[in-house]
This record gives sequence, structure tokens and C-alpha cells, in this order.
Amino acid sequence: MPWWGWVLGFAGLAVAGWVFARFAAHAPRHDRFVLEDRWATALPVSKALERISARFAGEGATIHKNQGEITVEMGSDRKFRFLGVESARGRRAFPTVLNITAEPSGTGAVLSARARDNLGWYLFMRPGVPRWAAERNAHLIDTCRSLTRPEGAEYQDSGGTHLGRLTEREPDPGPGPMDALNISNLVKIWMAWLILTVLAVFAGLDLSLGTYAAFTGMAVVVTAGMWWAERRRKSKWAARDHDPR
Repeated sequence: MPWWGWVLGFAGLAVAGWVFARFAAHAPRHDRFVLEDRWATALPVSKALERISARFAGEGATIHKNQGEITVEMGSDRKFRFLGVESARGRRAFPTVLNITAEPSGTGAVLSARARDNLGWYLFMRPGVPRWAAERNAHLIDTCRSLTRPEGAEYQDSGGTHLGRLTEREPDPGPGPMDALNISNLVKIWMAWLILTVLAVFAGLDLSLGTYAAFTGMAVVVTAGMWWAERRRKSKWAARDHDPR
């Protein structure tokens, strides 16, 4: 295969990888898996938040602190996509955001916790993800409850697991980046291009520069057209949502 074929091949793969990565980073199509809880502790506000932040920072989470509030970000959507919910490493990589706010009370502090998934955009949600999201959210909040018990205090059951409240969902953040039909067509186009490239490189398929360039150009133009149409659709939705009328 001539040098220009290799150049076009690598360029096409780079474009396809960039486009799919941008799709994955968009707002999810699924409703967020959310769990909220509220409890009292005898610890002061600063001590309670410090215990929670120290625990999760030790596990490698990113901690954002504010006055009377911390936000914990843990896991990786990219790693979870690759490993899946079936493996222990994949479950540990499940992306989650935990927000804790604390208000002083007469006997200590009152804490409010909100845990939700931080998954990106998925064409199809993997089986087992909703259940694991429920268990993960409940585990995080139970951990916060345990950390904010004063030393020597007897354990008090918080009323069982929090799974009964996992039907709470966030409002729809807006339209997804692209519907399933367009994504399917886009995947087919680039799969056909990839097969053509593999045949040209490994099977000795004789392709002229014009034919290969035309097919590659078609795939790039269609991808760019879908991307432009999606940006236009989202901008129209945003304008309608903020229309003062």
C-alpha cells in the first residue's frame, strides 16, 4: 500500500476516535442514579467534614472543599467502560460524585449527603449497572454515617439500606448528543471504512488514490455533518429553554 494510504488511514482512525470520545463525554442519556440522606452527629461541622474528606482522599478520590461543604469525585468513566461491572476492578472504578453539606446544630452538626453516578453517554446501559449504582451510592452514604460517629459511641442502625430511595432521579438535562439511529449509522460507516483499509493493507486490495480518498472524505463529511446537526439541535433546545417568553 502506498504511503498516502497509511497517512489517510491513521488520520481517519484519529478522527473517528476523537468523535467517539467526544460522544462519550457528553451528558448521559440515562437518568442519574441518585440517593440522598440526612442525619445528625455529635461532631462539630469541621471535624465531621474532615473525617469524610480524609477517608476518601486516602482512597485516591478528588476532594473539592467549600465552606461547610465537600464534593468527592471518584472513579473513572473511561476505565469503567473498559473493565465493566463484571470485574472487581471495574466496580471499583465506577464513577461517582458524593456531595456532603453540614450545618451546625445545638448538639453538633446536621449532615446532608447526595450520591449519584457520574457516567457519561452510553448507547446501551450494561446489565447490572443500575443495581451496582444503587449499592455503590448506599455504601458511600453508610460510610459517611460511620465516619461521623464519635469515638466510643454505640452503633445505631440507620434503618436498613437506602435501596428503597434509589428511584429518585435528576431532571432530564436536555437532549442527548445523538439518537441511537444516527450513532448506529455512524458506526457502520466507519466500520466499512476500517474493513476497506484492512483489506487494502493486508489482503492486497488494489485501490487507487482517488477511490480511497473519496471514501475517506465521505466518512469524514458525514461525521462532520452529523456533529454539526447535533450542535445545531442542542443550540435550538437551549434557546427555547431560555426563551423569556
